[in-house]
Amino acid sequence: MGLDAVEMILGWEEAFGIQISDDEAFTLHTPKDAIDLISEKLGASEIAIGVCPTVRAYHSIRQAFQTVVGLQRKQILLNSKLRDIIPKSQRHNIWKKVFSYIGMPKSPSLSFGVGIIFSPISIRDLVDWSVARYPGHFISANERWTHSQVRSVVRATVRDVVGVINFKDEDDFIRNIGIS
Repeated sequence: MGLDAVEMILGWEEAFGIQISDDEAFTLHTPKDAIDLISEKLGASEIAIGVCPTVRAYHSIRQAFQTVVGLQRKQILLNSKLRDIIPKSQRHNIWKKVFSYIGMPKSPSLSFGVGIIFSPISIRDLVDWSVARYPGHFISANERWTHSQVRSVVRATVRDVVGVINFKDEDDFIRNIGIS
């Protein structure tokens, strides 16, 4: 099992507050395998009555940027580049205010350098980062996890760890997604 796979499994354990044994980890060949195992561990409902944590994260982040930066909703799309919506002279200050507004315990670090404005690059990257690390922030404490919500977090973690956006739940982690 490579480092990407270990990081992904540790991310799921932390995100969901569960333990995945080595024996269980070796049976996870596809995102669907991970979704099914985690859903079983959480006693997740098959009935899709919950709101997707990714949708909730996107709306929270969009609301934060509207409030903190004064942007309009249509300016904050999933593919919006953060460098285009956060004024360069105020990036660190705005970054702190956005995450304070959302109420998340941590924010991704800003990285500056040649050719790099900062990471994450887009609103989608920020949503994936948030859901992969703090899914409980976007699920009510009294809300039971649904299979669909587990799927959303598993996929966000894969995108965050590996950077692959387009994949199917049935794709093999090694052959199709490129996880080492």
